[in-house]
Amino acid sequence: MTTKGDKDYFNSCLGGYMSSATYYKNVKRINDIKSKSKGDEDKEIQLATTQANRITVKGKSLNRFRVAEYLNYPKIADIFMRRAFDLEQVDTGTYRDWQIGILL
Repeated sequence: MTTKGDKDYFNSCLGGYMSSATYYKNVKRINDIKSKSKGDEDKEIQLATTQANRITVKGKSLNRFRVAEYLNYPKIADIFMRRAFDLEQVDTGTYRDWQIGILL
């Protein structure tokens, strides 16, 4: 049986695209941002932006976006979605739909 916090549940919700190692690494990275910021929203944004800007490999920012969204960290997810757009991992329509979804 899978529970909300584990990789199998995550992949069952999103179509099974991420390996266990990649999933847990991304969870660790997102949780590190949350723990290092200690509740300071500006620090959280700074850490996520720094991490996102260092990503150059296609797929990595999109995977990190999906994990942040799944963990219900929309501000962190937005930073990684923006980076995925910058790296041309998502098209303009997908990015626009994400931005509209944040506003609703």
